[in-house]
Amino acid sequence: MLKLVPFAVLLLGCEDFQNPSNLPKHQVIAMQANPASIAPGDMTNVNVVVAGPTGIEQPTSISWELVPVVQGTPTIGSIIERPDGTVDYQAPATIDEEPTVAAVEATVTTATGTLNAVKFVGISSLGQISNPTITSVLADGVDVTAGWSYTPGKTSELEITTANPLTDDAAFAWYTSAGEISLYQSNPTEILLPEQSVQGRLIIVLRDGQGGITWDEIEMTPN
Repeated sequence: MLKLVPFAVLLLGCEDFQNPSNLPKHQVIAMQANPASIAPGDMTNVNVVVAGPTGIEQPTSISWELVPVVQGTPTIGSIIERPDGTVDYQAPATIDEEPTVAAVEATVTTATGTLNAVKFVGISSLGQISNPTITSVLADGVDVTAGWSYTPGKTSELEITTANPLTDDAAFAWYTSAGEISLYQSNPTEILLPEQSVQGRLIIVLRDGQGGITWDEIEMTPN
């Protein structure tokens, strides 16, 4: 099966020692092609997810371009920007080698600066490969996908369930604007909820290790 690097992640500056799960500043937390992999001549929708201290936010602007997968090699395919703001990647009708990948770069402008991220799109005659699906987000075994009424000061276990079994290559990233998640790359994991009664957001990003990615955002309300 075609395996791809999910996307390029911006490194935190060495002077910033805050827990990344607390979203101390704007980050590109996900970049998705839907479907994750396509056949020659097919199209896939590409989008980017930016989050900050208040949760997932709409960027001020996004620009798109194809970039070489390896420095000095040509780009392949094309980017189609549509009037409604959606963006598609169009694979070439034929490819020299199979499987191959194309690289789509997003330059994102936020209220606090500019971010860059790259999504690698797999192209193969095997056809489309879907992104994973999160079926539920659990807090202490209770499904909170529709919203979480949390108890301030408590430590709760977090876990996601998925439509299909995940392999050992799957990766997880938890983010929150209310509380602390020390093991933010684990599933299950734990969150130490704030002592104060504050509104917040909980975000989970799942990468299946095959180029697929998905995410969910949960509203947190103190009870």
